[in-house]
Amino acid sequence: MMKKEEFMKKLEYLLQDVNEEEREAALAYYRDYLDEAGPENEEKAIEDFGSPERVAAMIRAGISGAMEDGGEFTESGYEDERFRDPNFQLQKRLELPEEKTEKKQEKRKRGPVEKCLGNINPILRFVLILLLIVVAVPPLLETGTGALSFLAWTAVSICLLFLFIGLIALCLLLGGIAAVAAGMVTLIHELFLGLLLIGGGLLMAGTGCFAMILAVWFYGTALPWLFRKAGDLCDRIFHQKRRQGV
Repeated sequence: MMKKEEFMKKLEYLLQDVNEEEREAALAYYRDYLDEAGPENEEKAIEDFGSPERVAAMIRAGISGAMEDGGEFTESGYEDERFRDPNFQLQKRLELPEEKTEKKQEKRKRGPVEKCLGNINPILRFVLILLLIVVAVPPLLETGTGALSFLAWTAVSICLLFLFIGLIALCLLLGGIAAVAAGMVTLIHELFLGLLLIGGGLLMAGTGCFAMILAVWFYGTALPWLFRKAGDLCDRIFHQKRRQGV
């Protein structure tokens, strides 16, 4: 059987979302009632109250005015005939209302496009974006002027360069290692050519390391940022069209 301290502690936790003054008043009411009942009647009083979830729900509903026709405070606590129905069950509270509200607000902030992209596997999302670029860019280039086409091709080239920068970095690293190994073998026969291969290999490996760092930054920071901005832009376009349609 639940003890007084456990009952009050759980009730206080369940009422964290209630106004402090009203919460303290309700807690004081039940605490005083249990004190007056005494240790010998404590278990019986708690049994009459029901579960802390039930008591917290009745207090919260009474404060919010949802029980105007329901119940009132009596000698055995807040009573409501509707709560006496055996079929009436209260769901246990798994998280605070503030947390639920914050989560709902975060979901509202995310637009439909961002919600859709957020539920897709990152690799699949990357492939979809790449396919979108490949499918959408050629028609745009065909309809554009010379200057517009040049700018579009430049933008596409830069995007493709960054998209494949990881592969480029890997190729540079492997090529640099291979060149250094070949240079060491060539040193035996051709000193100048061997040194040239080793120098070129080290340069390639260094460039590959730099490209790898750039790839980590791009895939870890820049690409998610671009996805968010693209989603926000699409959301604004969709919302604007909806407002114009209305």
